Amino acid sequence: MSRRSGSASSHSRLKALAIRWLAVLAEARNRCGCCTLGPVVVLPFIDVGDSQGSVDWERAVARGKAVIAACKATEGQDFRAHTFSAARVKAVHKAGLPLMPYHYLRPRTDRHGSKEAEFALAVLEDAGWRPRGKRFKSGTDTPLVMDIECKLNEAMLARMTGAQLLHYAEEFAGTVFEKTGRGVMTYLSPGFMPELGNRAPRHGEDVWVAAFSFKPGAPPVPAGFAKEHVRAHQFSEHGTFPGVGNPVDLDVWLGDAESLRSWIEGRPGTDPVGKPVRGVALRAAATPAGRSRSTAPPDRRPRRRSRISSAVSSAITPSRHSEKTASSVTRPLRRCGGQSTTTAPAHRISSFASSRHRTATGSEPTANSSPD
Repeated sequence: MSRRSGSASSHSRLKALAIRWLAVLAEARNRCGCCTLGPVVVLPFIDVGDSQGSVDWERAVARGKAVIAACKATEGQDFRAHTFSAARVKAVHKAGLPLMPYHYLRPRTDRHGSKEAEFALAVLEDAGWRPRGKRFKSGTDTPLVMDIECKLNEAMLARMTGAQLLHYAEEFAGTVFEKTGRGVMTYLSPGFMPELGNRAPRHGEDVWVAAFSFKPGAPPVPAGFAKEHVRAHQFSEHGTFPGVGNPVDLDVWLGDAESLRSWIEGRPGTDPVGKPVRGVALRAAATPAGRSRSTAPPDRRPRRRSRISSAVSSAITPSRHSEKTASSVTRPLRRCGGQSTTTAPAHRISSFASSRHRTATGSEPTANSSPD
């Protein structure tokens, strides 16, 4: 009798401990995102850059069932990925895939986000990117992705307030919207959101979440973003995939083929959990083109943007010089990806986020493109 009583008591203690741990886990998840997505249909895809080299896109489709070709295209205001070329875009289209190019944002206090956007758009259009929108009414590619991370941006992020960083991102996204009729999809980790003041950028409300410790297809929802606009989940930065010879980031689209098609076409479709939702591009049309919802910081008043054509000549033959990384500062940094230090370590990266920058040192190598 006493043995049974002791066993029951032990069982109760274990049950109470389990409940406590579940509460702790729930609280931890809530800190990096307001919730996680429930079970949804997912479709596989990969994102590649220079480190993956040449990719056999037809094999990626036939053997890996890839539905999107996400490719690193540009960074900052003068770097073009070596592997991003018209040949790569042609190979992607030949395999029947929509191209989803991404731009690695390099926020600075001495320039506007629109400068990066104009460069990126010139490079992308020269390579053959054709997103559905006012500029390409029959385009088959996805909107541009705006990749925001701490890596190599630590010193500048330390100098910028959350409002300034958000404004910079919105200048980039707003310029893309103005020129193409489509906003951007924001790529980030939930731990980065405090840097943006826990607010989704205007014209960048769709989000691709980098979260490696979560089950594929069930990422946390970053603070400031709506659950129905979580579009994709990067769940590994070191995977294998048919058609790719080197380790590669693994991702899933959160939805079925129809939801992907609806998003590409910018029409009303369904969210990842099957509920009707109006596309961001349509909803954002109520905002005057290029206007940010946040006011410009006093020292960063918007200036008149030049036409995209003015950047084409320099983008087709990218700059050979390096965009120098800002010198580190010694005053305390704001939390970046869930970490904080007194100086900016050279290799710190935001929680969950992958290393998608050009080099480990931050230098900008010669930016000649190479064939796929």
